[in-house]
Amino acid sequence: MKVLLTGSTGFLGRYVAQQLAKQKHKFICLVRKTSNPNQVEYLSSLGAEIVYGDMLEPAALEEPIKRVDAIIHLVGIIHDKQQDFVEVHVNGTQNLVNAVNESRISISTNVTHNKKSALKKSTSVSKFKFIYVSALGVNNIPEKNETKYFKTKYLAEEIVRDAGVNYGLTYTIFRPSIIAGREDKSINTFASVIKKFPIIGVPAVKGKLQPIYVEDLAYCIVNSLKDKKSDEKNKNKKTTDKKGTSQNTNKNESDNQIIEIAGPEQFTLLQIFKTVASVLGKKRLFFKVPLFLMFPVARVIEKFSKNPLITPDQLKMLQLDNVCEQKVAEKMFKRKFARLEDALGTYLT
Repeated sequence: MKVLLTGSTGFLGRYVAQQLAKQKHKFICLVRKTSNPNQVEYLSSLGAEIVYGDMLEPAALEEPIKRVDAIIHLVGIIHDKQQDFVEVHVNGTQNLVNAVNESRISISTNVTHNKKSALKKSTSVSKFKFIYVSALGVNNIPEKNETKYFKTKYLAEEIVRDAGVNYGLTYTIFRPSIIAGREDKSINTFASVIKKFPIIGVPAVKGKLQPIYVEDLAYCIVNSLKDKKSDEKNKNKKTTDKKGTSQNTNKNESDNQIIEIAGPEQFTLLQIFKTVASVLGKKRLFFKVPLFLMFPVARVIEKFSKNPLITPDQLKMLQLDNVCEQKVAEKMFKRKFARLEDALGTYLT
């Protein structure tokens, strides 16, 4: 299967690209001209074809999408200081979905406006796989905790799901909890603070988090591509059920599913700080900072920093549980997910 990967120069993108190469998929990385040259060179070393373009420019999507069978869409931002949530999450996803639909229609030959050709359009689009990485919790947000991040991620999900309903697009949506890995921007920030200061204030948020190791998530994302279109050995393989009815056994279990995915343990934010300190072998004194003090500080940081350490919206999100039943995904992808301490031990020590 040939895949178009967006967000390939980001934290998660690097690991998804590694998995694509490991599983011998051909893949195109859509990267902006302003991307880090070292990151682009690394992707090339994995065997990726590099195409320069921006998903916010529809014309840049036409050519690469015509040459692939699937998209893995990872692009996302955690604050809107330099880019806009709606522009990136919503408009970017809409552009990709539109390009898929238009490319599949143009690939179908002799298309007219009768009913027969309409069926042909739907069949062509259904052979395309669209994988979108959203965020855990976007579908169940109280109004007082609603944030632009959650709202726009959910709107992007709706765009993908609507394409499934209206055009027959095959999709998988992943909703991960906080992602842990060597280049992540959250837990690594905690580690940096822990290394520098003996006494550390932690926001007194109530929500629980369920960190997933980036390699586990990347593995599941790429394995959701495996289906009858990519598995030639099992092509058209059939079996019979108890009633003797012929059944196609090649259906991908992840097709047209929203998959909530997280690691095996749940933590408060304070417990994550303590776990990181333990892995680093640092004895630290932690104290909780009341939210009535944290919110003003977060507003100041957000206003004056290009890459704010914490924002008011992020504090709102941390007030909510960001957890799920991880065994569902483990069973689907036949993989045991790493504990946080074990994951951290691969790169923090």
